[in-house]
Amino acid sequence: MRQWSGRNCLRRRTVTVPAVFKTAGLAACALAGIQISGCAVRMAGEPAEGPLRTNRLEIVDDMGVARITLGDVDIGQSPGAFGMELNDPEGRSLFVLGVHADGSQVLSMKDPRGGAFRVQVVASAGGTIEFVMSDRDGRPRIRLRVMPEGAARVSILDEGGSVAEEMRTKAE
Repeated sequence: MRQWSGRNCLRRRTVTVPAVFKTAGLAACALAGIQISGCAVRMAGEPAEGPLRTNRLEIVDDMGVARITLGDVDIGQSPGAFGMELNDPEGRSLFVLGVHADGSQVLSMKDPRGGAFRVQVVASAGGTIEFVMSDRDGRPRIRLRVMPEGAARVSILDEGGSVAEEMRTKAE
């Protein structure tokens, strides 16, 4: 085990295991059996002193741009979601996976040119599952929804968000 201390321990740790962070981030660490705790890099099986705990974690690229963020994230609905955000080389958010305090789960993909949400998959705490596709301005245009009782609904929306066409099924 290698142990470092001081203000630059994170920088030294990144230099020590750059291939792991450049190729697949923290997931690769887990798969390779590497455990990061504090400023120590350990191989699986070595005793750990305790977990690394924080409210927000940003993984940056070689230029210092945040590419992965774990913590409070914007998932396009009410604030307060906790999750993971993946950013492009400019630091713009493109992919967000989050969970709200009520248990609702959201996966959102943004337009790389403008940052508006283009695709969202939502599993609400109430049991509704929804798939929404939006135009470049982030306005929902197609919504597929399955209600908790099993009824399905496909809605085509106009630019103002009103239902232009809709197809429904009844619950079984």
